[in-house]
Amino acid sequence: MTALDFGISTAEIGRESYVVSLAGELDLFRAAELESGLERLAERDALLVVVDCNGVSFVDSSVLAVLTRELERMRTIGGELVIVSDDPRIRRAFEISGLDQLFRIERFLSGAVPAAAKSAAEPSWAARDLRADLADLKERNRQLEHALESRIVIEQAKGVLAERLGLGVDDAFDVLRRAARSNRVKLRDLAAEVVAARLTPAAIQSALGGRSANGGAA
Repeated sequence: MTALDFGISTAEIGRESYVVSLAGELDLFRAAELESGLERLAERDALLVVVDCNGVSFVDSSVLAVLTRELERMRTIGGELVIVSDDPRIRRAFEISGLDQLFRIERFLSGAVPAAAKSAAEPSWAARDLRADLADLKERNRQLEHALESRIVIEQAKGVLAERLGLGVDDAFDVLRRAARSNRVKLRDLAAEVVAARLTPAAIQSALGGRSANGGAA
């Protein structure tokens, strides 16, 4: 399996307990597939899901959003979702988003299953007040969703500008970023304007220094 390949498999390890093993790159396009797999476990009334990421080479914010939503859902029913990864890159993705404070993250599957199984067996979740944790999860999820939406609109704007200006996508992004900085506007807001407008926005025109845009119109 190459780094670009993706694999997902599920194994039942006990009553209402499962391990989901992932491999390859977890990008925007794989998020929906992962979400479908987790939904199938929810239909089986899973109370413990261990997501083994030791075969994963990259994780996107869209995937973190899927995992956060599932963690929120499981904790409302007294369940738990545990992440397994010994890869510094994957662990760093959770750390920079603050999700390492919400998820239980283990380095190895052998340590995650017993620890998680013990937690699932304890009735303490039902007795605890989880409102603060759930509020935290919802806020993290909102932030991840916003980051994902921003990324999508920026990618769309790059494509629009590349086509209008006859540039590569990297050069189009450079123009977009330069225009946002010069005009002191948020990159996402300018990207949304580029995508929505029939003509290239004035901020982009300014960054081009008079270069022709709008498919030949100055």
